[in-house]
Amino acid sequence: MAYPYESNSWRILMKVILECDGTYDVVDGNSMKPEQGVEDYMAKLDCWTKANSKAKKRLVLSLDTQPLLRVATCETAKDVWNKLRLVLSLDTQPLLRVATCETAKDVWNKLHQIYDNQSAENIDLLRNKFHNIEWEWSGGVQGHLAKFDEIQTKMTMLKKPIDEGDMCARFLQTLPKEFDHIYVTWHDLSLEDKTWLKLTKRCLNYELRIAGRDEGNTAIAMMSKSKTNIAMKQPSKPKFGGCQSQRQI
Repeated sequence: MAYPYESNSWRILMKVILECDGTYDVVDGNSMKPEQGVEDYMAKLDCWTKANSKAKKRLVLSLDTQPLLRVATCETAKDVWNKLRLVLSLDTQPLLRVATCETAKDVWNKLHQIYDNQSAENIDLLRNKFHNIEWEWSGGVQGHLAKFDEIQTKMTMLKKPIDEGDMCARFLQTLPKEFDHIYVTWHDLSLEDKTWLKLTKRCLNYELRIAGRDEGNTAIAMMSKSKTNIAMKQPSKPKFGGCQSQRQI
């Protein structure tokens, strides 16, 4: 099933398919149903009706959620290919919304309206998710970056990418106290150095420094403990002179 933020991909693909079929003019309104009285009315009406029916079928088939059933009656591989390239497995609700549309243009406009509204709702959800990102030690810097990259990718598909400055600011806010050095020194950098790419590199390198420092501290602690254990195991030397008996003169 495709999600609302993928509607742009659906539009691009469908436009290509309709253009290949020679029916996109019917969808975008450049080719309108001829009015009675025009020259060669019947021939033009027949031509438009065929193009409209073909385009409408393409659009409706793109909403099918059961591609296997759609190709069950295909006799040749070419038929299967032609049908499968149209089955995008979108939601079933849009199919009900376009059931009463009479022309391919009506279907096209209705689908634009549906997915524009869903895209707006999805943008709000993504922004809310962006402002609620939290650090998890299990994922480290790489896992944390993945959360931001995922949201930015989806927002970019919706043509609403998050500003780079906002990305950097939110990322710094979510870092744990172990990365305070990154947060403090960030404000001293020039604008040219305050980029998402440079921030991610700084954090990844600093994470390695933290890991190396922790390993060093662990090694020192183990060495200290080992020396203590050795010292405790060594026998103590006898002391002389403290208990000598006095001779009687």
